[in-house]
Amino acid sequence: MSWKLIKFNSTPKIVSIQPLLLPGKPLTDIQIVYRIESRQRIARIAPGEKEPHVVESDVVDYAAFSFDASKTPSRVFFAGTLFEFPAPNDSASAMMTSMKVKGDIFRQPPPTAVPSTN
Repeated sequence: MSWKLIKFNSTPKIVSIQPLLLPGKPLTDIQIVYRIESRQRIARIAPGEKEPHVVESDVVDYAAFSFDASKTPSRVFFAGTLFEFPAPNDSASAMMTSMKVKGDIFRQPPPTAVPSTN
């Protein structure tokens, strides 16, 4: 199997900047997510085949990096990749109904009235 980045279709764009609040550390770590649009090629050879199966396609990746700003120059770590969920299309009334139904999952039931003995 082989993989190749053929070209960037556009300049990578920053889509998210989040400070990382880590216990016991000052606020020096930042996570930045980039949207990367590219053209990629992957070639695979199935067992028993002589010719590779080549697929070339446009790909959108979201890559997350952590920056440690306490160092000069700052240290960069690749955190991983993300994917995009489709936007929910629920109406506002359906969302409110769902919140009412699901919002009471962890709430204690109301106290029952105890008859007085006086």
